[in-house]
Amino acid sequence: MHQKRERLAFAVAFFFLIFLCAISQEFVPPAFPLSTLTPIPIEFQDRSFLTGEPCEAPCWYGLLPGISHQNEALELLGTLNFIDTTSFAEVSIGYYNHPTSSQESGTRLSADCIYPEGRTCVSLDFNKDRVRRVLLFLNYPLSAGQVVSRLGAPDWIEVFPDGGAHQARWFRCHISMVWSEHRIVASYTEFDRDEALELCFDILPSGGQLVSNALLDFLIYLAESPLMEELEGSGASIFPWPGFSE
Repeated sequence: MHQKRERLAFAVAFFFLIFLCAISQEFVPPAFPLSTLTPIPIEFQDRSFLTGEPCEAPCWYGLLPGISHQNEALELLGTLNFIDTTSFAEVSIGYYNHPTSSQESGTRLSADCIYPEGRTCVSLDFNKDRVRRVLLFLNYPLSAGQVVSRLGAPDWIEVFPDGGAHQARWFRCHISMVWSEHRIVASYTEFDRDEALELCFDILPSGGQLVSNALLDFLIYLAESPLMEELEGSGASIFPWPGFSE
């Protein structure tokens, strides 16, 4: 039963993360909702965002998007105790460069967590040998409220409806909070069908607020500040930061 739930979560996340190509400019591997995971020993959690150690985001363990090189990243991954060093995988990727209006190529290096076994922990994208994006799949509870407390109010939120709306048996509402100057994106999903429909189509379009205790799925650190114009055609709606209801 647990494996079936994870496969369903995988499929749902697959469709959601397609729209993140507008933020990070190409597809990213899907994550499992935190609710499907068993508690992880703290020594195998990547809590660097909360602690600010050894550097503040969007720096990640000394890797700086837009500056650090691929060999530095590979060396780093081999030293982190929460990373399965036998799981490294590298693939070629392509993406659309909005500033230059051109297609470009790069590579993606991903690594799994020690716990939960077989789950991607981090995905690093490179262009011309430099880190252009760090994608962190969270394996510990990090709430939307905690991120806002650390970074301040987001510049905007992006809302992505996933499913057949009112006619579907399932529906998900995906929320991304964007800090353009910080070059950070934090995302989570509402999986309850009725609550997701209300959130995507009623609450947020009418200026309603989010809940601060929603648990995030992943964080993205970028080499360049994301722009609203990059979201055209992605299927996402953009709203000003509405604040929290609590």
